[in-house]
Amino acid sequence: MNILRCAIFGSLLCLLTSQLQAEEPPYWRVRISVQVVAIDPAHGVPLIPRLKSAVGKEAAYDEIQQLLDRDDAELLGWPAVTIAANSSGETASSLGVQYPTEFDVLPIPQIFGDGTWPVPPSSSLVPEPMWGALTPTANEVRDCGTKLKTTARILDDGNLVEVDFDTSLTELLAFHEIQGCKDAVGIGGIISQPEFQRLTLNPTIRLHSGEHLLIGSSFLQKPAPRIVLFLGTVRATRIGTLSQKAASASKPDEASPAPSSSLSLP
Repeated sequence: MNILRCAIFGSLLCLLTSQLQAEEPPYWRVRISVQVVAIDPAHGVPLIPRLKSAVGKEAAYDEIQQLLDRDDAELLGWPAVTIAANSSGETASSLGVQYPTEFDVLPIPQIFGDGTWPVPPSSSLVPEPMWGALTPTANEVRDCGTKLKTTARILDDGNLVEVDFDTSLTELLAFHEIQGCKDAVGIGGIISQPEFQRLTLNPTIRLHSGEHLLIGSSFLQKPAPRIVLFLGTVRATRIGTLSQKAASASKPDEASPAPSSSLSLP
């Protein structure tokens, strides 16, 4: 009798477990990347309507890759992040640029020799007598490069992916010498300050897995006239359910693959 009860209980438990797994939503892994490309206006302007066309966008994307291979276009950044569906992730590829923000107060100048003031530097930006470059007492750091923060949602059983793109490009254009504060007798110093340029895009777009899509473009005058294109790509992969993923993650690897020396781009 006890054996029969155990058999019935085991059968019911297996049936309940299989039913719960069938009702459990699938687990999706989504890889999102944004290719940021600068192209001269002669090539870039005709590409924009083609990239927006459902028929010609893949051919236009392939043409951009060929321009990059020939160095006729510049790759400004290619941030990519892999996340689970209905979650968020972010990444950045940037270089910190340090610049001065605070300076010492100039001392009262002393006159030596024949009693003449120091010779001012030859610059049209500083026509008045100057003491030269001031020594900074504090600095700040600005990240220059590309950033990507994103959220992905699976729609229509994986046929569509809805993505919140929050991506940006920050560039250092130049450092400029400008007139700083003056001392008690009216002679000032020279400080060096940076000029930055920033582009930000934050659209929400639905696209198919593996599809290349133009998510934004801009015409920039500095440092030279160019078209900057933001090309988004999404790849969604179904890898079972959350419980199956947790079970596979708890099992030790039977064999560790050998490390690969090849570089894989998004």
